[in-house]
Amino acid sequence: MITPMRDTFALPLERTQNNTLAFGYTQSIGKHETRIDGYVDGVEAYRQFVHHCCHTERGTVPCVDDNEGVELEQFIGKPFGFLKSRVERVIRTGLMMDERTVSVNMTSCILTSLGQAEVSFDIDSTEGRIEYGFIIPL
Repeated sequence: MITPMRDTFALPLERTQNNTLAFGYTQSIGKHETRIDGYVDGVEAYRQFVHHCCHTERGTVPCVDDNEGVELEQFIGKPFGFLKSRVERVIRTGLMMDERTVSVNMTSCILTSLGQAEVSFDIDSTEGRIEYGFIIPL
């Protein structure tokens, strides 16, 4: 089961021209995700959004909007080829919910010896480019 990140992610603080909420200035989550240790903005705030999105199963956390997160539980128990053919679309769909996301490109998808998939992405945003990777249990 994919476990969601704790609900320490801050609410949006800014409004855009079309009156939609935008992330920009958020609480800084500590190195071990156990406490809030200040505030961040820009690329670091976006990096926290990416982490939150990729570790939250869509529609399973009551305090998070049903449109936030990704649908990774569909890959548990499935062959690696199934994951490899679909994971980029699933991650892109989740990350494109934030208006700062410009593009999402998978750079690698490797089957580990532990029966897990290690995926990496290059993500272009209005804040800059970040590289992000994580492990998906199969």
